[in-house]
Amino acid sequence: MKNFNLILTALLALPASSSAQFGDLDEKVIYGLDSRKEYFQVQPEIRVLADSVASLWSENDLEALPNGSFRLTAGKFSEMNVNGGKVCANEPYRDQPAGAGCSASLVGEDLLLTAGHCVSSQAQCDRLRIVFGFNISVIGGEAPTTFPASDVFFCKEIVKSAFESSDGEMATDRDFSVIRLKRKVEGRSPLRLNRAGGLAKNDPVFVIGHPMGLPVKIADDATVVKLDEKALFFEANLDTYGRNSGSPVFNGRTNLIEGVLVRGNKDFNRSPEGCMLSNVVPQNIDDGEDVTKTSVFAEFVTPTAEEAAAGPVPVDSSSITVAPSGRSFSFD
Repeated sequence: MKNFNLILTALLALPASSSAQFGDLDEKVIYGLDSRKEYFQVQPEIRVLADSVASLWSENDLEALPNGSFRLTAGKFSEMNVNGGKVCANEPYRDQPAGAGCSASLVGEDLLLTAGHCVSSQAQCDRLRIVFGFNISVIGGEAPTTFPASDVFFCKEIVKSAFESSDGEMATDRDFSVIRLKRKVEGRSPLRLNRAGGLAKNDPVFVIGHPMGLPVKIADDATVVKLDEKALFFEANLDTYGRNSGSPVFNGRTNLIEGVLVRGNKDFNRSPEGCMLSNVVPQNIDDGEDVTKTSVFAEFVTPTAEEAAAGPVPVDSSSITVAPSGRSFSFD
């Protein structure tokens, strides 16, 4: 049963903490084995995509330093209140910093794509801080908690945002937001949308974002499990969590964005010891995470010159990075 965010309006009246700022109550889940990977564990071409994925923070979560840089004030994942409890000692990534409210992707020189329930008003836009480069880039490394001003951006305006039912019956099936930044992003390439359609059931997909506000994770080994041509979203068995909302979902064959992640299934279960463990369901379950289709928001994202001139770029499956565990990672 999907957990739809039905109380965003009430949240907007609360103080600008991460949960109140973004209203990301839509939970996600692990399908089969946990497919999440660190930035350093994937192919170089996938890292290039991840470089254009941002974490969204409240203004209260970043401290401006005298030298012009910014420092995160968030604590560790293990310190977070997760559904009324703390995560268990064996929960992955528990010692990493966490606190981002949503995820987003660069789709123009100064355009960002995210979920509608993440940024739906100018007031939210004004309080928003966008951070690129929140990742673990080397084996044994740690995610940065201090960022140069060149990696931190402010929201100027909402180009178009929707968080609503398209027919008055289906809850929040139109969920996306395109926002404009106060300055152009340099050194990072806008991600390309699939504007031609053609996505089919069982097509491979992967997602890049910030589950539970953690440093960026890449989750593959997923497919489209439900696809209705008349619906505004499709479902995929992606390993995602709350605060993954706004993450770009890519076609595993072309690296083009097929949609934006917006909601999903239950995130955590309480263990007999009282701590919180990730909810795990079978890989082949006939259910998945909801992804707003690119066709819903493509008209609000002007193609860049590079996008207009280029065709599909297939994943080079011959170039595979091997993680420290010896497991090979591929998006095919």
